[in-house]
Amino acid sequence: MVDNSAKTPFLAVFYTPTCIGCENVEETYESLDITKKKNGLPSMLINCRNVTICKSLELETIPIGFLIDTPKRRYWKKILKLDHDTITQTVLQYSRLNIHRSSQILNNSKEFTSYHLVSQSESDSLLKTVRRAAKYSAKNNEFSYEINNSIEKSTLTAYVGNGICNISTSDNSIVNQFIKRTQFSPFHFYNDEEINEVSTKGIVLIYLADSNRYFVDEFVYKLQKENCDKLIFGFSTPKLSPNLLMLSNVKSSEVPFMISLFGQCMKIYKGRFFEKDANDFINSVFLNSDCGKTFGERAAIKPLIHSESVKTESSNSLARYPFEAILFVLLTLIYIGFQKYRI
Repeated sequence: MVDNSAKTPFLAVFYTPTCIGCENVEETYESLDITKKKNGLPSMLINCRNVTICKSLELETIPIGFLIDTPKRRYWKKILKLDHDTITQTVLQYSRLNIHRSSQILNNSKEFTSYHLVSQSESDSLLKTVRRAAKYSAKNNEFSYEINNSIEKSTLTAYVGNGICNISTSDNSIVNQFIKRTQFSPFHFYNDEEINEVSTKGIVLIYLADSNRYFVDEFVYKLQKENCDKLIFGFSTPKLSPNLLMLSNVKSSEVPFMISLFGQCMKIYKGRFFEKDANDFINSVFLNSDCGKTFGERAAIKPLIHSESVKTESSNSLARYPFEAILFVLLTLIYIGFQKYRI
């Protein structure tokens, strides 16, 4: 669980990785399928039509959001819309980025999702609350979730397609299964035990910093060597994971931007997020036809959470089969009329 693992001031700016250095090839920025390999490299990182020509990666082009945490105020409120000045001041305050660099990032940004700190009074009243939020992309649809333990029973709320479909459940088995499957997912804070676990499993570390070229090259090399076709990403600060720094032989003081990116071969953690593909995971979480249509027909298969609409199934049977209902009424009227005619 996350609990007290985040004890340092924290800012995460989440980037959309894009390919640069491609000569005479068409770059694609469509929905990326991380389960398909292109010359041994996952297309989530390199999405050129011909990746052998792509010599390097650019991980700083499109920031998609930022997350802030401090030692005393550990709970966030989601703010979907912020004005440009507020975002600029926030990034400058927490990121140690120079003004020119920050302005460049902000001007290239398409969307920000921020998690703002609540007041101290609210924080005191939420001491038992554990909230985690994540965003994933599947077939150009956003998927996010929140787990809230502040009430008597833990509640998992999932959102699909920018809030088009929302589902909540307090079934402990579903909540626990969900937490287990997303344990090493984006926005997850690593505690000491988890850090020790992932650091011995061949995790590859990349820093999203100006001096990240070495890390990118090393990361790509290791992916080629391991022939990984699936990845899981998680974020943490160097102070929280000093042993992981040893993987890249870099001291934490040499990293100007305190946010790191973990990548790992999916074969190490069977059964975790993206075990097969994004839709398979959606299948195990989302249940009704509306959510299913959002992600395609496969998403409505094998639901784990049962919709309240099941209770009204019998009462809605006529509405779901209008042709049969009309035919039944007509035949009944004809039969009654025929009986009257005979009399």
